[in-house]
Amino acid sequence: MNNYLIHDHSGTFLPQKGVLLANNSWIGDNTPACTKISAINGHYCTDEDFGVLEYESIAPDFNTRIMWPVYLRFDGGNWTSETNGWREWMWNGGEPLNKRLGRFVSVVKLHKTYNMTFTSMPPEDMTFKIQKRLPQGNSSDWVIVKLMWPKPNSIRVEVGGQSIRPISLLDNGGETPLNTSLCGSNKFFYKNYTIHFVVTGDPNCKVRVTLTNSIQLTARFAMNIDDFFRDDGVTRFINRMCALLSINDTSRVKVVGVYAGSVQLVTVIEPSVNALNESKNANNTAQF
Repeated sequence: MNNYLIHDHSGTFLPQKGVLLANNSWIGDNTPACTKISAINGHYCTDEDFGVLEYESIAPDFNTRIMWPVYLRFDGGNWTSETNGWREWMWNGGEPLNKRLGRFVSVVKLHKTYNMTFTSMPPEDMTFKIQKRLPQGNSSDWVIVKLMWPKPNSIRVEVGGQSIRPISLLDNGGETPLNTSLCGSNKFFYKNYTIHFVVTGDPNCKVRVTLTNSIQLTARFAMNIDDFFRDDGVTRFINRMCALLSINDTSRVKVVGVYAGSVQLVTVIEPSVNALNESKNANNTAQF
């Protein structure tokens, strides 16, 4: 299926403001506001809450491992979209070199929470962004992506080279919800190796999600959980743990769970992560 759209913001091109979807029957046939138009081999939708999610592997095997198709389904949705990888793009005469970029674009409904599933294990290092619908972007646009790795590793979220501290999980899901206005807001569900994170339409929002090696530890404190949070216990614990272990970058220590009884903290300590090499990504694009 095709994964691009044409958005009429003013209603001067289409009968009224709306979106043209190019031959994407999964979405068009299952969205009440969309009408199939055979003459254009696509759908006309009066619902404007569509966008294009770009995501790609920047792992070492970004062009040698097949991990597609990729399946996307939003919570409460009645359709699942399927996205395949790029065509074969490097040849030695008539012989393919079996190198295909792990780069994808998928039409999505904005303001939804998506479960993303790869056919094989997801890339261990990825970036995500929403294509701009306006030259200045639209920071009110967002999607939440849920992604699971079948490996007991920590998952790190970065924006602009800065690690975004996950929202600590609490008893019975009582923690703060994801902040859909904050690029990279995330929760790490360490028991089932799943990350939930926010991608916004802000033009500077490019989320990097990395599977990392880590050490997980559990600590107990004989104190009331309300007193723990009142005293900014998470920050104080991280600062003291970093001082004890001579860790300069406090973003490497994450409190991923806080549970009552005595106060029980579940913490992961990650290695340093190399900065995202934008020039390398640009070179990859130029080669394609």
